[in-house]
Amino acid sequence: MPDPVDAPVDDRMSESDGTDLAGPGPSVGVAALAELRRSRQMRRRAQVNRSDALYQAYVTAFISSVIVLYLSTVVGDEPISASGLERVVRDGPGVIGLFFAFALAIGLRSGARGGPVAVEPAEVRFVLLAPVARRRVLIGPALKQLRFAVFAAAVAGAAAGLLAHRRLGQTALGWIAAGAGVGVLLAVALLGAALIANGLRVRQWLATVVAGALLAWAIADLAGEVTAPTSVAGRLAFTPIEFEAFDLLAVGVVVAMLGAGLLLLGRGSLEAAERRTVLVGQLRFAATLQDLRTVILLRRQLAQELPRQRPWLRIPGRGRFVLWRRGWHGLVRFPLARLGRVVLLTAGATAAVLGTVHGTKPLVVVAGFVAYVLGLDLVEPLAQEVDHDERAERLPVETGLLLARHLPASAVAAVLCGALGAAGGLAVEGTEGRTIVVAVVLALSSSLGGLAGAVVSTVQGAPSASTTPSTTDQALPPEVAGMRIVVRAVWPVAVAVIGSFPAYLVADAIAKGREPLPAALQGAMLASLFIAGTAAWVRFREPARAWFRQAVEDSKANARQRQVETSPTARRTR
Repeated sequence: MPDPVDAPVDDRMSESDGTDLAGPGPSVGVAALAELRRSRQMRRRAQVNRSDALYQAYVTAFISSVIVLYLSTVVGDEPISASGLERVVRDGPGVIGLFFAFALAIGLRSGARGGPVAVEPAEVRFVLLAPVARRRVLIGPALKQLRFAVFAAAVAGAAAGLLAHRRLGQTALGWIAAGAGVGVLLAVALLGAALIANGLRVRQWLATVVAGALLAWAIADLAGEVTAPTSVAGRLAFTPIEFEAFDLLAVGVVVAMLGAGLLLLGRGSLEAAERRTVLVGQLRFAATLQDLRTVILLRRQLAQELPRQRPWLRIPGRGRFVLWRRGWHGLVRFPLARLGRVVLLTAGATAAVLGTVHGTKPLVVVAGFVAYVLGLDLVEPLAQEVDHDERAERLPVETGLLLARHLPASAVAAVLCGALGAAGGLAVEGTEGRTIVVAVVLALSSSLGGLAGAVVSTVQGAPSASTTPSTTDQALPPEVAGMRIVVRAVWPVAVAVIGSFPAYLVADAIAKGREPLPAALQGAMLASLFIAGTAAWVRFREPARAWFRQAVEDSKANARQRQVETSPTARRTR
């Protein structure tokens, strides 16, 4: 009998190809696989310090609880007005339905690329080629991924339900249960759609078309044009206010999708599974090192977001404007999927800003974070220069000046996204004179603030893995080393949130009966200081670091000189 690894294998093998080597009982291959995984799990558990793991879990739960309780106090106890509650009941299911459409779209595209299950490379190369039913090999990792996704979604949904209770009234337990249930349905719908697309080997272009159709249908429902099935699932989020037994049909459909996906488990492509598992392993390693740029590049490889060979349009520019032209050519080479993501992120940031203005103030953090993610796409020209820093060192231009010249193209792109967001906000709120000015100020501040946060994250790069401490680390006390790491990770997002902070001031002004325009301008002035400071930091970062290193070296040299002059040998010589 030939070795099963060396034997030719048909990639279309399904679960019926498993060989029962032990008669009617469990197969030898399945038993060996179970024993292998059990021994590997025991070795991993032996390497984990249980006290440290429990402490990390305790700290995570404590910090999460503090954040949720703080956000609930920021929202406040003032109930929403009757007209506002009527609008929430009318438009809320469409908004939640849009989230379901997003989940289905992400699941379809992930499944078409070999997801959602990603086992280790050794299991793809050897275990999936062994005479064992593939579904039995993958069912364990799939259920483990499902358990984690359900738990995380339930916790996030319960927190959202608690925040909704503060404004919408009714019982807190009902809102928490509804939020947790909808969160679980979202996670199950995403995984179910991914498993079905993977099992049926749906083409990527077909998955993209179906995902786009679902999103368009949900958006049309939100606009009041047609009724989408995703809004039926969205109505479950408002069960404490209004309940219809028909809405439970969405639960049955989502559970049926998951069941169908689990039945199709193991029918996917081995090539896609191997490609995915290698990239996911590299992505996890990069995330452990806090290398955000590498994470972005690996995620694009995972999504197969290759730049276009030819730009969508040609940008003129010569001489002093060569970097302007080069930067815009980097932006107009975005593939269609990335352009769609830019539009969706702009819409998401606009929706979060509108929610903040209407009184849900914690959404300012969501608006800032979404604008930050949008900025990570728009800052691509600068990121490409940072990725090839060895090329910049050979140019007869100061590094800070070279990086700063990449900012105008990204800034104009952010302004265009802000204009698109302002247009969307005015389509919802109306086009009165002061409303237009407030919308433009909020949109531009949010988009440019998100870009500034992305610039900080891109220029500072990943934390240095060198064992030799830098001059800055040597100058700082050891007690602040941990705080420096935290600030390094949080600062880019904080800059982006500051860009969306004018929406918070507008909401506060409206609640107190004041004019919103002065509050918007005041917040925009504060945000502009951070945005301009970010540009100045990019321009003068290297000279400032060189000056600081020289100052530290001079200080050390002076200290050594004083030590030599005050030594007993020097005194006897004098």
